[in-house]
Amino acid sequence: MSRHVIRCMVLWLLALPLVLAGTMAPVAVAFWVFVTSYIFVGIEEVGVQVEQPFEIVPMTQLCRTVMANLEDAFLQPPPELRG
Repeated sequence: MSRHVIRCMVLWLLALPLVLAGTMAPVAVAFWVFVTSYIFVGIEEVGVQVEQPFEIVPMTQLCRTVMANLEDAFLQPPPELRG
């Protein structure tokens, strides 16, 4: 994701405890900040993986396998057609 989105998310997550501090107990604030942070950081990580799918998939190995299969297919004689 862009740096802007990450900076906004960090700012929002850092400000969240300050906003929640007066409305609930400190343990509850810590719990909800943890849950919210876990969810948003997880969504951001999924977004990074979606933006860069070729870093996850071993494309070089996949292309070599496809080329080997194509070479094998072209080296075999064509099947006889019966009419």
